[in-house]
Amino acid sequence: YELKDRYGSGGEGWQLTFVWSYTPVDWFEFSGYMDLNQNPLGKGLNDAKTVHLALEPYIWFKINSSWAFGSRVRFTYNCYQGTEGFDQKVYCAPTVAARWTIF
Repeated sequence: YELKDRYGSGGEGWQLTFVWSYTPVDWFEFSGYMDLNQNPLGKGLNDAKTVHLALEPYIWFKINSSWAFGSRVRFTYNCYQGTEGFDQKVYCAPTVAARWTIF
């Protein structure tokens, strides 16, 4: 897919997504995903590219068939764009969560 930045330049971009889920016992689940992609920087008329990484592992403790409590930690590299392009930093954002399964 030909990706274009706001100036009309750009080039080929790509994305790989890995998804996993592991349930060793009925009351515990480990799941998550990882995105790895490359997009144009969008810093003018050059065709420079940058690699982005997002990793989100989830841990769930199931209370019953409908409710689970757990946590997610989001790790990102080079995913947030400021005025000078992508910042090439690693960010970590932990969360606590409750999940209700409808079906």
